[in-house]
Amino acid sequence: MKTIPLALAVATALAFSNAAASQLPDSSIRRAGVVARPGAQAGRGGQVPRNARKQQLQQEQAAAGVNRPALERQIGQAIARNMRRQLNLNDQQMQSLSRVNTKFDVQRRNLLRDERATRQNLKAAMADTVSPDQNRISQYLDQILQEPHRRADLQAAEQKELSSFLTPLQRAQYLVIKSA
Repeated sequence: MKTIPLALAVATALAFSNAAASQLPDSSIRRAGVVARPGAQAGRGGQVPRNARKQQLQQEQAAAGVNRPALERQIGQAIARNMRRQLNLNDQQMQSLSRVNTKFDVQRRNLLRDERATRQNLKAAMADTVSPDQNRISQYLDQILQEPHRRADLQAAEQKELSSFLTPLQRAQYLVIKSA
């Protein structure tokens, strides 16, 4: 029996969720970051800022009977069941895996946020064509060069924690599933 890679399953489920949202009546969400309100005259030509986009989408999904949080929860449960089955995990291992995932997902998000900020800061520092601050540019370059090491250190720390309750084979399988 062929299994669906984890990333493909998540992407497919989210695509269905987004497709359902795009079929909602009077959906006016645009990818440009603003939402046009029919008949609105105030503000930027009848548009609302991006932060209102999420609220409008949630209202439209609720009106159409789409419950995104419930759908995301179902997807997460399906992924957990698939992970449990593929790695042959018991209840205790599953709880430990969930705890480790939560911990390292937060750290990965923080790392990505920091990497993005560093790239943006470097871009801004380079944009100063009159008197670029060479020291700051050098610091940002050094930070960018350290990012792969930080990412590798994070993965090594995660593998170390996983080794306390998973076999080497399970850890390898887990790594393959996550990278699929």
